[in-house]
Amino acid sequence: MLKQKFNSIQYLRALASLMVVHCHFYEIVLNDFHSWWGGMGVDLFFVISGFVLYLSTRHSPSPKQYLINRVSRVVPTYWIMTFFLAFILVLSPGVFKSAQFTIPHFLLSLAFFPHWAPNSTTSIFPIYAIGWTLMYEWFFYLSFMLFLAVKKNLLLKLFLFLASFVVGANLILRFNHDFALITFFSSPIILEFFMGVVIAHLYIEKKIDIGLPAQLLLVLSAVLMFVFMLDYYEQFGRVVCAGIPAAMLVFALAGMDMMGQIREIKLFSLLGDSSYSLYLIHPFVYGAFRLAYNWHYFEHVPLFFLYFSSLLVVISIAIIFYKLVEIPLCAAVKRSLKRNFEAQPAH
Repeated sequence: MLKQKFNSIQYLRALASLMVVHCHFYEIVLNDFHSWWGGMGVDLFFVISGFVLYLSTRHSPSPKQYLINRVSRVVPTYWIMTFFLAFILVLSPGVFKSAQFTIPHFLLSLAFFPHWAPNSTTSIFPIYAIGWTLMYEWFFYLSFMLFLAVKKNLLLKLFLFLASFVVGANLILRFNHDFALITFFSSPIILEFFMGVVIAHLYIEKKIDIGLPAQLLLVLSAVLMFVFMLDYYEQFGRVVCAGIPAAMLVFALAGMDMMGQIREIKLFSLLGDSSYSLYLIHPFVYGAFRLAYNWHYFEHVPLFFLYFSSLLVVISIAIIFYKLVEIPLCAAVKRSLKRNFEAQPAH
């Protein structure tokens, strides 16, 4: 019987969000862009997304129920952050150098629609820049929903669709670079989602069974690839240098989980549960630390102390937000959507 809950996936969610948080501590607080390897947490998120979405098919949800679940899970928290940032930008337009408020930019961001940022033809970001990953997530969700009702050869159809989308977008870009939508979806990063789908398929259909030594070797190999493939990032691309080791981690740890080798640790599970809030909240918290840093409040504070104390603050705020805001808000939105979708027309 397939596990209902994978502790390993919860831990990997926590790891992925903490990798991004680590990266942004240096970028936002210190204005140092040399620790970007932590951004590989995004690749881990994408593989996890494919894995989790495919697992959800064992309950055979209808496309309508699937959409309700995705909207209620992702939209409310992201919209809160987007509205909050927009409010700040309207009151103080120059407070963020990389963010500008325009009504089209704001509305397209709420819709997860890829578009050029204001006054740019090279940057494709929503008004809350960290939401660029959610644009891909929504593409994953909608793509998956298209094939949810047709489970025969689901894997092959999904792969052909995603691969043809990436190849077609790249072909169009050879002739025209003006379309933000095409530029955005030309990235092979989309295929990382499919890696997660394949891993889940293998476990659901019980098509693979490797022992613990091989799984541990995969984990070690994935970690080494994360560390050493950075030097080849430009040469081989993101999918090879980050996507493949991310898939190896998910594959190995999910397999160990299936064998009962990974036990639940409450703190790590909580970090995994609150990882979405952590991902969306930390830029605001680090922005406050950046202001304090610029005002020399941390002038005599050792860097390691600043790093860990700010990390503790970020995690604490994220967990509180998750408990008090994200859970009840998402539940309320889900109930509202179900009522509206399932309401029968009067006769």
